Amino acid sequence: MVKPVIDGNANYILQQIKDTVEYGEHNLLIYPNLRVLAEIYSKYFKTRLDANKEIILFLSTYQNVNCVRRNLREVNLDVAKCEEDGSLVIIDSVRGYFGSEVVFYV
Repeated sequence: MVKPVIDGNANYILQQIKDTVEYGEHNLLIYPNLRVLAEIYSKYFKTRLDANKEIILFLSTYQNVNCVRRNLREVNLDVAKCEEDGSLVIIDSVRGYFGSEVVFYV
């Protein structure tokens, strides 16, 4: 089933994701810039990890792993604890997919 395109600010998009995502469902998120993407994933990860509902694997393409961790700490997520207990895994996508040491960021 194709769902409608939703346009709005980061908080509205986050609420729509929370309301519509079901187990096994795939969605496409188009964002205007990395700041908005970081705001959305940070808040979403925090709500899911605080509720102990998920294990999150994040393959970062446009931000390095330390930048992602910093964004998550800004929403008061205990990144070290989540990584240690295995509920959060952050991997550079180039290294994850290709095993490459060469990484490009915008």
